[in-house]
Amino acid sequence: MCTSNRNDLQYGDTRVTIEQKGEIFMVFIKKYWYIILIIFLVICTALGIFFLNKKWTNDKVVTDDKANTSAISNNEVVSEEENKIEENKIETIENKTEQETTEQESETIEVDNQAVFETSNKNISTNKSNTQTTKQEQSKTQSESVPAQSNTQEIVQEPQVQEQPVIQQEPEPEPVIPDTPKEDVVEYKENTAMINNIKNAINNNVSEDMQTYGYNVVVDSSIVNLTNQFTFSEKRVADKIKSKFGTIRIYARDYYLNGSYVWTECYVI
Repeated sequence: MCTSNRNDLQYGDTRVTIEQKGEIFMVFIKKYWYIILIIFLVICTALGIFFLNKKWTNDKVVTDDKANTSAISNNEVVSEEENKIEENKIETIENKTEQETTEQESETIEVDNQAVFETSNKNISTNKSNTQTTKQEQSKTQSESVPAQSNTQEIVQEPQVQEQPVIQQEPEPEPVIPDTPKEDVVEYKENTAMINNIKNAINNNVSEDMQTYGYNVVVDSSIVNLTNQFTFSEKRVADKIKSKFGTIRIYARDYYLNGSYVWTECYVI
């Protein structure tokens, strides 16, 4: 009996203690609710700022990665374009070098042909003079042999008449004067029609520099001593003026040898 009463008292004390604690807690909440609310809002704000900062940092990293990737791709594209431009420049320079080499070779061949033509003409004239000299010598030799035969016949006939033969002195041969070869007569005449053809070729093949800076075609005979001549073709004229602008000087003339037409020389500078 005594034992059960003690247990009940202890249980009752414990229940009262819990209820009191609950009341104290509720009173504390009611009294300091705004402080708890402020603490809660501060915690939520801090968490929100933390997550927003973390998200902003991640977005910035992704944006930077995209920007770096785009910059790298742009650099690659620019480098490829620069390489293509350099390759085009190198090809253009090589093509110009090949064209200039081809023109120089063609001009050298034309000059060599001219020299061969002049040499052959000199040889022909020399052979003609030598042939004429040989014919003259043969005719003189034949004329000298005829008096010798007649003198022999007289010598044979004179002993029959018993008369002393009259010995005639042979005429002294005239000195042979070889014909001196004539010098080749070279003559140049201005070719107005060819000059007009060169002007038309220039007007039909105007380059970008000529369109940008303008050009003026002038006929000038003094350029024959400043540049090499070439045989006319519209392509050759276009190659000559490809990188020119401003004043373009041209000239054309016909080459005559001993009064005969040989070829037409064209000049552009």
